[in-house]
Amino acid sequence: MNKKSIITAMVIIGLLSGFAALSACAEPPGKDTVGSSPGSGSVNGEEEREPESTEREGYLLTVDGNPIAYIENESDIKALTEHLIAEHKKYLSENGKSFDSVEIKSSFDLMLTKCKSEDVTDADGALQRLGASGVRITYAVTAKETVPIAFETVYKNSASYYEGTRKVQTAGKKGEKQRTYTVTYTGTEESSRELTEEKTLTAPTNEVILVGTKKSTASTGSYAWPTKSVYITSYYGWRTINGVRGYHYGIDLRAAVGTSIYASDGGKVIFVGTASGYGKLIKIQHDNGDVTYYAHLSSYSVKKGDRVYKGQLIAKSGATGRVTGPHLHFEIRKNGVQVNPIKHLPKL
Repeated sequence: MNKKSIITAMVIIGLLSGFAALSACAEPPGKDTVGSSPGSGSVNGEEEREPESTEREGYLLTVDGNPIAYIENESDIKALTEHLIAEHKKYLSENGKSFDSVEIKSSFDLMLTKCKSEDVTDADGALQRLGASGVRITYAVTAKETVPIAFETVYKNSASYYEGTRKVQTAGKKGEKQRTYTVTYTGTEESSRELTEEKTLTAPTNEVILVGTKKSTASTGSYAWPTKSVYITSYYGWRTINGVRGYHYGIDLRAAVGTSIYASDGGKVIFVGTASGYGKLIKIQHDNGDVTYYAHLSSYSVKKGDRVYKGQLIAKSGATGRVTGPHLHFEIRKNGVQVNPIKHLPKL
């Protein structure tokens, strides 16, 4: 072959080689090329390999015995628990639940162990995995509340006021006490509540009410028997004593000397002294103008001008004046005229 033919052949071989190289670059990624093994990739004739997992030391975090994540630093636990406490405080505030302090009661444990490098996470990653785990954290919440203390009402008898009268001497005032509870939450649900302390902040002031014991001297308009035991020995009207017939302007009640005599109704004492035939006598004028007479007394317990109440002790019975024996002579006078007392006294 001459020199010209050799040059021509070399040019043709070069062109064919360049075409083949262009064709190979145009193949889609992953398509096998001639002389390569299926699925293999080679760089300078060597196959590519995925990087092998490496092992390292990490802390396995368990919460209440449940494995949660591997963490790198023990200090991550502090960041994790602080975040959980902050979230629970936020929950309590948003739901109107009072609290003084919040503490995690769940058990957070760490165990140093071997793990894959890619499994190790930080506090944020552990928090996410804890949320995904469904494990509910237990919290102990200290809560305080202030509650009122009711005051008591104390009643005191007072002779300064009439019966039926009540007067507030000291106004009652409620006190306050503080209760401290330990409330346990599992997740966001309250599971228990325990009263741990109760103390008085302000003592209550009892209300004092004076109850009048003083009898009203006002007339009631009705009459009571002037002796506790009632036995009539002589009625109003005509009678005969020792053969002498006369008109009796009152009634006589059996009463041994020294028997207590009581005001038949409230009123003013207008006479205390001795009167002909009556012996020792008391007269009481009542608010309606009536006057009652209590005669043949042995002693007095009131004086002229006194106001007396219905049923008040005014004297002791006796046998003074014109009598055949000890007894009480009792009269009722209306407009100065004696009337039959039986008609104005309670029925026996």
